[in-house]
Amino acid sequence: MSILKGRIASTLTKTYTQCIRTLDYMLGETGLKFVDSSEEADHIVKEVSRLPILAVDIFFRLEKGINNPALLLAGNENIHYVFDLRRCGPDALLYIMASKNLKVMSSAYEKILNLYQHQLIRIENITDILILEQLITNNYFFPSEVKSLDDLSEKYLGFKPEKGRRILIDNLDGEISLHILEYLRIELLVIYKIFLEQVRKIRSASLERISRIESNLIKSLAKIQHIGIHFNMEDFLKLFSSARDKNLLKDDSILDEKEVARLFNYGVKENTYLDNLLRDLEKNYKDPARVLSQNANELLKRVRLPESRIHSRFVQISSASGRTSSQTPNLFAVPKARIFREFFSAPHGRVIITLDFSTFELGVLAALSKDPHFLKAFREKLDLHAYVAQLMFSKKVSKTENPELRRRAKAINFGIIYGMTAQGLAKRLEISKPEAIKLINTYYMIFPSLNSYIQNTISLALQKGELRTLAGRRCLLSPFVNLTEERKKIINEINTKIVKSSNMLYSMLILKSLEEEYFKKGIGSEEMYVKRLQNVISEGEPIKRILRDMDVKTHELYRFIRNMPVQGTAADIMKLSISMIDERLSEKGKNAYIINIVHDEILIEAGEEEACDIAYIGRETMKEASRQILKEIEIDVEVNIGRFWGDSSLNYLMDKAFK
Repeated sequence: MSILKGRIASTLTKTYTQCIRTLDYMLGETGLKFVDSSEEADHIVKEVSRLPILAVDIFFRLEKGINNPALLLAGNENIHYVFDLRRCGPDALLYIMASKNLKVMSSAYEKILNLYQHQLIRIENITDILILEQLITNNYFFPSEVKSLDDLSEKYLGFKPEKGRRILIDNLDGEISLHILEYLRIELLVIYKIFLEQVRKIRSASLERISRIESNLIKSLAKIQHIGIHFNMEDFLKLFSSARDKNLLKDDSILDEKEVARLFNYGVKENTYLDNLLRDLEKNYKDPARVLSQNANELLKRVRLPESRIHSRFVQISSASGRTSSQTPNLFAVPKARIFREFFSAPHGRVIITLDFSTFELGVLAALSKDPHFLKAFREKLDLHAYVAQLMFSKKVSKTENPELRRRAKAINFGIIYGMTAQGLAKRLEISKPEAIKLINTYYMIFPSLNSYIQNTISLALQKGELRTLAGRRCLLSPFVNLTEERKKIINEINTKIVKSSNMLYSMLILKSLEEEYFKKGIGSEEMYVKRLQNVISEGEPIKRILRDMDVKTHELYRFIRNMPVQGTAADIMKLSISMIDERLSEKGKNAYIINIVHDEILIEAGEEEACDIAYIGRETMKEASRQILKEIEIDVEVNIGRFWGDSSLNYLMDKAFK
């Protein structure tokens, strides 16, 4: 074992010259232990695991398309360990990742995903400084510009680690030089020091609870991507090859949009099943041929053979409200049409369990507003829309009795959450604007608590400069937070040349609109940012166009303010549900996994023989998660068991005790 101690200024490259004092202070008399044998590793991992907080990093080598772990870094501000996994084997990695102490990482999702390529190892108690930074800096006006460890290091410590060193390590082969070991020590210490700075901010902003929820979710999302969802590509293509005379398929796996359009025009007499699927799609979309061909082609090119699974990547925090999103492909955007959903099917001998929160965001609104009627509906498990309609129209209402009144109440209920105007409600219900105004007034007379909650939310948000969810997620509205010197210059230009007042909120909306239009790929250099926006402001015409849209932008801001606590709290409950279900399935040793999530819906793939048990675990866990955050009520969960996404053909498997 090599033990290296002391300062490293003599071996720093030119990149670090300006930061020698910072690094000297950081490194002090820290020690580095290099471990390259299994015997040493077995002894040292126990020592490492006794440390309450560990900074952890993993470097991989790409070999034959697989990312193999090559180096494991672990330590705190006093001692750093580098395990050469190529020589000492993977046991140290497995032991440390499964230990109970807190492990602080950077880009943890990607690294865990690489580990899952080898096996679904046990991972306990991790967090990610990039995720924590998103929670700290979440702002309606400006998304966080911190995208990497280098960005965080520059923000908190005043310098960036050397990218060149990282490239060398990524291509590591043979012996590890002293320079690389020194770089590894710096990177580990950077992670640890950043985390300590973030902890102070998290505590001062009361973000502890949401930080735990987000941290626990990281490994679960990585596992969902790794497992993937089964897509029956073979049967899907057979569906269209049966009409091969229409030249539907190009290159055997791409749908031709023009030819697909002809199907909708002329039908498919030789395939009644396909024809029925097409008519089902046609009912809900204006351009069904485009919807079918574009979505199908995006899915088909993402299917990984031979297992025929799609491995979508999840972006953990993709909006200011905290929602998760899905990429390559976007499974959140898959149309709710049979022609797609029926082919997201379970492999032979397995089933798909679809768990769906019922009237999810309205339940959150009930807990936030504490409206007595809404709370009663959820506590007594009433049909909320029918109950609201009965109170509004003084008639008996159900899905079969006076269903039109229920439909009106449903439109108003969801319209309240999303800030729908009287004009929007009139269009939705196909009634006059005066009728819509009368409906909204009647609604607020019966549910005054909802109106009071909405008005208080807007007032307090503008007063405090922030919004909160029930789990503590924060979204800043303060114009002065994250305002760089460059942005201050442009704000001054806007105030003096356009707004000609001190209305900072209005000025910030103008700046937000300018950035969205002219810096879609990022701000780039500070000098270029200022110069370009100064030119745009001087030109006049672009500003006139933006000012014409300011009423819309202002409405969007107020709609966000009233909606964020509801949508954000729902996102928090979903995230808590996902990590809790994942943990419980693992603890019980079940051969069942979460395979997809969509806002208020969780899909689990399981063996048919244990489907009822798994469905029960999923449902009760989701209800428990809602109770933990909402306190006042729990949200009911609809459960379906079947062969494909949303299918209920196997609901008979749910025994009487479950129901």
